Amino acid sequence: MDQNIKKKKKRKIQRWVFVVIPVILVVLFLGLLYKNEITDTLFSSCDAGNIVSKQGVDSEAQNINDTDTSDINVSCIIVDRKPDELFSVYIQPSNDEAYMLAYMDGHLYLDGDTDQPLKEGIDFSIQTYASFVHAEEPVADTSSPNSNTVGLSDFGLDHPSYYAEITYTDGERISLMFGSSIEENGFLYYYMKTDRSGIIYLVSADFYDAFSYRRHAMHPVDSPSLRTDLIDEIDISGEIVFSLRYNKGYWDSLSPVSYPLTDEKVDGLLNRIGNILFSSYIGEKDELDLNEYGLNEPRISVDIFMADTIVEGYDSNEVFYSEHVSGNIHHLLIGKDYNEVSYYCMYDNAVYIATYFTNGFWFDIDPYDFYLQNPVNIPTNALVSVSVENNDDTTVYLFDFAEHVLDNGQIQTDEETGEYIYDVLVYRDGDLISTNDFLSWYGQLTGLSFSGKLNESKTLADGKTPEISFVIKAQDIERKIDLVKEDALNYTVYINGTAVYYISGTKIEVLTKKP
Repeated sequence: MDQNIKKKKKRKIQRWVFVVIPVILVVLFLGLLYKNEITDTLFSSCDAGNIVSKQGVDSEAQNINDTDTSDINVSCIIVDRKPDELFSVYIQPSNDEAYMLAYMDGHLYLDGDTDQPLKEGIDFSIQTYASFVHAEEPVADTSSPNSNTVGLSDFGLDHPSYYAEITYTDGERISLMFGSSIEENGFLYYYMKTDRSGIIYLVSADFYDAFSYRRHAMHPVDSPSLRTDLIDEIDISGEIVFSLRYNKGYWDSLSPVSYPLTDEKVDGLLNRIGNILFSSYIGEKDELDLNEYGLNEPRISVDIFMADTIVEGYDSNEVFYSEHVSGNIHHLLIGKDYNEVSYYCMYDNAVYIATYFTNGFWFDIDPYDFYLQNPVNIPTNALVSVSVENNDDTTVYLFDFAEHVLDNGQIQTDEETGEYIYDVLVYRDGDLISTNDFLSWYGQLTGLSFSGKLNESKTLADGKTPEISFVIKAQDIERKIDLVKEDALNYTVYINGTAVYYISGTKIEVLTKKP
């Protein structure tokens, strides 16, 4: 009995298996048919024979019309033209001004104006990818009846970041829409759709970049390239107040206080000014609303005064010429931020974008960093006289030079230049003294450094009598240094009537030990 029951159960299971298995096979077959249909649809406009590397176009090609596009990694070729078949490229960023590029004589020009050529690299990139429209691979077809669950919004194409319309010389046109990005195997790709089908493609970052430039990035940028050796004066106002002027070999501050400056600090500032770079050109000031860029009320204004100079050289006929060039003033205004890393600015008559990385130094300027940190910085070979006054006693040192005579009676000369070598003669109140003693004392004087910064700058008021005063005259400059005792420990140091720092009383003992 039990055996019969078991046999009947076995037969029932076997009949059920024979019913289910064909159903499963039919489902699988239909699934394969669906997959093949979608695949055939996606690749129907693709040439799958051009799959190569992921390196993009050779931007160093000498002739853009000779660029070998077969080395571009593609599976889908949509348009394959030569760059000289381009007529125009229209680009519309989602949140910026649209612009038209016209192709003429091998170059693209903004608004068809031959006076507005594009940056060389940008010109090459747009020509290359506008004439050879291609994709890495198709990813979806929004026009397929089986794509109910796939929409443009899934790829950022419901509100494209950039739209481009390319027109060719024979009248053919194609529109490109770019959506969101995706990273795959360490490479960045973007979704793209054309107006020719519902297929959505993946395109390379290089391809996307060619159509993602904003209008202001099109124009070549002319950076100042100032000759810093001709800068005579720099006036900075606004958020930073600092004026400095070159005077016969030395730099002095004019504001916020009148004070001598450290050569090394000024040289550093001049070097930064000489390397000013602008990242993008916006336009000429007369064509723009400066208020839109924060330039009607700039955060910082800079006037750079250039000295007269003589330009010499040879013309095309190898004839020597010498021309006087008058000095001029360059104006720089810094407006509002363009983004987190750059800002708008106006240099002379044009508006640009500059980055904080290259041009942010203006905001870091602190006049105190430039002020002379030691009261005496005039070298001995420039001295004409040194006067020292303390306790109503004045001592004057004068200098003269005499050829150095060797033991054999000959005048010593420099071995390399052949020029005479001179000895320094020092006279104290008219009497010749030891040169070495004076040089040792003056060396200690130039080695003095301030002990600290005053809470605010001071001017030498009437009624305040300095305990020690120096008047140092050089070939082109005169500097007066007054030390006024403020308390038992410190002296305020006035240079040409202005004090910014103080010095400890222990440091000035050397000053009273005159040679």
